[in-house]
Amino acid sequence: MICEDGKTHERTTFYAMKVLNKKLLSDKDYFKYIEAEKNILLTTDHPFILKMHYSFQCSKKLYMMLDYEAGGSLFFHLASKKSFKEDQVRFYACEIISALEYLHKRKVLYRDLKPENILVSKDGHIKLTDFGLAKILG
Repeated sequence: MICEDGKTHERTTFYAMKVLNKKLLSDKDYFKYIEAEKNILLTTDHPFILKMHYSFQCSKKLYMMLDYEAGGSLFFHLASKKSFKEDQVRFYACEIISALEYLHKRKVLYRDLKPENILVSKDGHIKLTDFGLAKILG
């Protein structure tokens, strides 16, 4: 990136890392859910759905590198404000519906819609996250 001073600067990209303990997953037989979540997030391209860039693992843990959204969760915003104005609710609802329509067209059921799983980006748009309970239909 070239700045006003005419010098080239590196652009820093931040990611959120989701870390899952394999021992806890194997005890509860959650690997199929994690695999579905990974496949959904890697193949999804929608402005209101969190993007996963890559994943890797070691002998004890699974790692997912996701977009970092600095705005926090909708739950956090709702808890601090107690309520939203009608226009803001309408705005969020439209973005959530857009994301759900996209998923349904791709035969993905998102089964964990709650304020804790909706992130707010730094520019105020929502991002659905946590696809651990999502199901890919036939």
